[in-house]
Amino acid sequence: MSDHRIFAEQIFGSLKTELGTRNTLEVLSAFLADTKAKIDACTASSMDRQLVGREAHSIKSSAGTFVVLTLSKIARDLEKDAPGMNPSEMEDSILALHAAFDVASCLAHMALTNLILEIIPKGDGDGRSS
Repeated sequence: MSDHRIFAEQIFGSLKTELGTRNTLEVLSAFLADTKAKIDACTASSMDRQLVGREAHSIKSSAGTFVVLTLSKIARDLEKDAPGMNPSEMEDSILALHAAFDVASCLAHMALTNLILEIIPKGDGDGRSS
């Protein structure tokens, strides 16, 4: 099953059921912002193996929580392998992390858009809300 179907069917649906629409919007937004900041920190300090390992560990865990499996796996591998990576390997792994996050971010933004549409009052077609 693809990350998209898992995210949409299992996790996203469960979050909405348990947290409600507005809280799911907040949790998902926080995940995206936090993960992006961690990846940016890895990029900015790519040869600080301790920092990269720590950020990768955190990304692995949060991505796992949202069942974003590809991102979680890449982060897990980066966490494990960072201490022995040469600069080229580190750069490649961080680029892979970026790419996986970009895909996850697109999926999450689609979900966020749907959430926002759920909480916007529906009108009768003439621009007024009912």
